[in-house]
Amino acid sequence: MVKGEQQLWSMALRVAGAVTRYLIEVEKRPEVARFRFSRLDQLRLLRLQVWSWQYQVSVEEILTLLLPRLRKAQHKPTRRNSALGVTVAVLVSRTSRNILLDALYWTYPGKEHVDIWRDAERERQLEAERVEDAGGLATVAPASRTMLDFATVDDYLSSYRKRVFGKRRALDSALGDSKRRRKRYRGNPWF
Repeated sequence: MVKGEQQLWSMALRVAGAVTRYLIEVEKRPEVARFRFSRLDQLRLLRLQVWSWQYQVSVEEILTLLLPRLRKAQHKPTRRNSALGVTVAVLVSRTSRNILLDALYWTYPGKEHVDIWRDAERERQLEAERVEDAGGLATVAPASRTMLDFATVDDYLSSYRKRVFGKRRALDSALGDSKRRRKRYRGNPWF
């Protein structure tokens, strides 16, 4: 197998695993743990990952938005689609994409999901930069201190304020950094 092909199958297995985890954990159906997707269905499920990147929502959220609507629209269940309740081909069809876009519009009318993704991506990039600045070594966060560690409540509040305002200042300075905005690439969270 070529390296690119290995990466493709690795990603296909990850998406199939995410679908299975969704069915087990969210829908509370432990009997699907034995279910295996065919190789063709695994490749089809990659479209969920593409939609995840395209619309900045997780695969689990896509399944949460799509599966109930698709199951309701289906007339009679068959043995072939017993794990999902619909076939994988229907799950990743153009119609499902249109249903997903409508569901995203109604769930997030102000495109809040993009803001959530953007904030998470910024945090991920800042954490990667911190690790890089530390020479690849993970920095140890100071032990969290509780109210009982301080002599008075005022001491605790002042320490809390310093910590929160310090984090906010660091994020604001990163947001205002013009160097980050100049880097043009698809999905840049700093714009």
